[in-house]
Amino acid sequence: MGEENFGVGVTLEQYLEQEVHSPYKHEFVDGEVFAMAGGSANHSLIATNIITALNIALDGCPDHICRVYNSDMRLGVPAAALYTYPDVQVVCGDPEFGPHETLLNPQLIVEVLSESTKNFDLGGKFEAYRSMRSLKEYLAIYQDRRRVVRHVALPDASWQVIEHAEGDFPIRIACGIRLSFDAIYRNVSLNA
Repeated sequence: MGEENFGVGVTLEQYLEQEVHSPYKHEFVDGEVFAMAGGSANHSLIATNIITALNIALDGCPDHICRVYNSDMRLGVPAAALYTYPDVQVVCGDPEFGPHETLLNPQLIVEVLSESTKNFDLGGKFEAYRSMRSLKEYLAIYQDRRRVVRHVALPDASWQVIEHAEGDFPIRIACGIRLSFDAIYRNVSLNA
């Protein structure tokens, strides 16, 4: 199934049916479908490092069963008409799935930023993510320098933005886990 089958004015049902059979990943954004480009070596290493660190940290949470998903897991944000593939998602408790195994309830989403997607990841995509009641935290990870921007949901439905450049920092999803910059940027070649 080629790219010519996607475009503007596609229904969600058409997108999901075609996506199941497509050898490539696509994002659905309010009736438009966009092919997803491959990532850089740094992008891949950072996402893998985060998945590894989260799996290790969450394994020590006896009261929570948490699942860490890679970018093969499609996320559905029905309220915002967004269907996409975040770099990392975590669900603590029972995962909820929509059509074609589309995850609906992550508590944590991580995006590794690239120049071509950074504005959407920090803008329209994050705006859509905020419509999910399950989401507690959104991490935007830079791949060219050691920088993490955390967006943390507050009880009044607002979001706190916290920037980190060194050390380690907490993740709110379960049992007081922390991520370290050394774990995130392990074996990553930075420009600066």
